[in-house]
Amino acid sequence: RAITPNDTLPGLFKWVKEAHPEIKTIGLVGWDVGADSNAKIKADFLQKVKDGGLEFNNLYELTAVGATDYAQSISKVKANEPDLLLLGLYGQDPGSFLNQAATAGIGSVMMGSEFTPDGVNASKGTYDSAGWTFAYDYFDPNGALNPLAKLFVDKFREAYDGEDPDFYAANFFENTIRLWELMARAVKDGDATV
Repeated sequence: RAITPNDTLPGLFKWVKEAHPEIKTIGLVGWDVGADSNAKIKADFLQKVKDGGLEFNNLYELTAVGATDYAQSISKVKANEPDLLLLGLYGQDPGSFLNQAATAGIGSVMMGSEFTPDGVNASKGTYDSAGWTFAYDYFDPNGALNPLAKLFVDKFREAYDGEDPDFYAANFFENTIRLWELMARAVKDGDATV
């Protein structure tokens, strides 16, 4: 799996500068994943903002994973609104945050790193009314599929009573195939035994 949101930032910032030159400042609301990881992620984020030619507005707010009340974070955003608010939140969290931010009248463009059914549900319609832009994985189980993707979708639907897979399931299926291939190569080369 990739390191989100940081791995998408160079491309995201390039797109922002080209498609939305009015966006100059950026802030972040993201998950609190522990002091050591937080420090590394923030240092990388700040360097990428600088390299991307945007201005960090000193808003870097961390929240608990799975939070449902973002009032404290939203008050900090309102006090220092960036042009672009990057959300390092996942699952249902971006939907909950976006819904509450829209109700609070946050005017920043908000972007995140994923689009999931849980996020859609938690947004209570805000993804549709306010819009939700994300820069990361997306898997369309009904799109033009290669034979391996079609096999995966068919088997997933069969195993889960017709439910469509999201990108998490697709990514981990792909990772499993890669690991399987590496193991087969190692056995073939005599580097491992089964």
